[in-house]
Amino acid sequence: MKTGDHTQELWGMVNSGNSRFRRTVIIGISILGATAGSVLPASAGAAEQSRHLRPFYEQKIRWSPCSFDREVECASVEVPLDYSRPSGERISVAISRQKAADSKARRGVLFYNPGGPGGSGLTNRYGKSAPKEQFKNTPLNAAYDLIGFDPRGIGKSSPLRCENFDLPNITSRPSDKDFDHFATWAEEFEKSCDKHDGQRRKHFNTPNTARDMNVIRAALDERRINYVGYSYGTYLGTVYGSLFPSRLDRSVLDSSVHPDETGYAHMTSKAEAARGFVEEWAGWAAERDNTFRLGSSVSEVMETVEAVSSRLAENPVDGWDRNTFDAFLGFDAEDVAKWQEMAERVAGLKPAGNGLRIRTVPPAPKAAAAREVIEAATYTILAEGEWPQDIETYREQVRANRDRLPYGFGPMGSLPMPPAFRSFTPPEALTDIERDGYPRGIVVQAKRDSQTPYAGGVAMAKRLGNVLISVDDHQHAQYASRNNRCVDEPVTEYLMQGTLPSKPVSCPAASAG
Repeated sequence: MKTGDHTQELWGMVNSGNSRFRRTVIIGISILGATAGSVLPASAGAAEQSRHLRPFYEQKIRWSPCSFDREVECASVEVPLDYSRPSGERISVAISRQKAADSKARRGVLFYNPGGPGGSGLTNRYGKSAPKEQFKNTPLNAAYDLIGFDPRGIGKSSPLRCENFDLPNITSRPSDKDFDHFATWAEEFEKSCDKHDGQRRKHFNTPNTARDMNVIRAALDERRINYVGYSYGTYLGTVYGSLFPSRLDRSVLDSSVHPDETGYAHMTSKAEAARGFVEEWAGWAAERDNTFRLGSSVSEVMETVEAVSSRLAENPVDGWDRNTFDAFLGFDAEDVAKWQEMAERVAGLKPAGNGLRIRTVPPAPKAAAAREVIEAATYTILAEGEWPQDIETYREQVRANRDRLPYGFGPMGSLPMPPAFRSFTPPEALTDIERDGYPRGIVVQAKRDSQTPYAGGVAMAKRLGNVLISVDDHQHAQYASRNNRCVDEPVTEYLMQGTLPSKPVSCPAASAG
């Protein structure tokens, strides 16, 4: 999620009447062949496995102009619902292709995934071709066919279905009663998904999406793929490389998730990152106590913050209440350029005597509309990660963190999501992330991105032996997104020429470069 220029708006949107947006913000092995009605043993040879999957690998793709862009081709491919039983139910995956502009310079296909899980790789939020728009200011299409796809369960691919249950109001510091309301919502949502798609859902996971990618590769008659993935798409890319190392060539992982943090651990890492950014801002404000009068140390500034938050819980001012204030702190603290404005606003709300003193504090913005996401697939895919199944574990975490991690959407990191009530058993263990047999690539990571904290990118680069490009910025998704030459030039050179930076790269934010 991109926080945008007015991050304090987001909490208002969560609790607004726009239930679509409120759902949006809450959002993380070998292939077996089989004969009909039986699972092929894991010891079966590669040739036998390939024989059972051959109809999928050798299928003919029927292209036609996409409805959203006549210059781009669209099609669908068939894949097994369950790769251990390829003769069973089949589902479809929608794909797009923008052919390489220079046929003589063409070097293959470039797969693209925008993240999520739940993001469409076919179209962006404006209904345009997602890979075409993402890379339009790069020369990538000269050398690559740009391949977009909606992962299984998403968009124009075979969908998953759930009933829409509106979220209960979310507060920045959930009480036990708030917790119960949220847990009830999460359990009912999971039950509705189970009612519609039942045990089919367990096959909508990252390893099977990676296997679908390999079917697409084979159907395209390509020996290897190149890959650019953002956010969750970084995890999908590494799972593909771990399962099919001989099939992955150049790869770029932008805004990477931590290779060892899935499910609940990933959610809590976001809350910890938001707290860290607020404390960094508090240190900056403390050094300027003569200007802002918020305190001369981190602890004193944080005490002032808590005093403001407590007063706003009792007496909202100009649309600012505790929820909007706590959210505003977490989002704006990511962006160093907003620190002065942030300090001025906190100073303007600083308690004086028995009330709040108001010094030209802008009113909290009204809620705005946002687009729908595919919750059914999002929560189902998130369920493949590690989620405690004891509800009291979450209750204890909320009680422990309600006053320590209220910033941004920190509380969402402790509350139980629908995967806490998972109605199916994942059919396989999480994929061991490793780079064993495919070339080194690039990890791009913003240092102040709370959606995929910086430590995750560092860990991913180390795990894979990839070159790390660090960006002194808060924005989620960097390459071909921020007009930052320090990022774009080495990544494009690598994708076009195969040349990796000789050492880690440190970049300023685009506005500073």
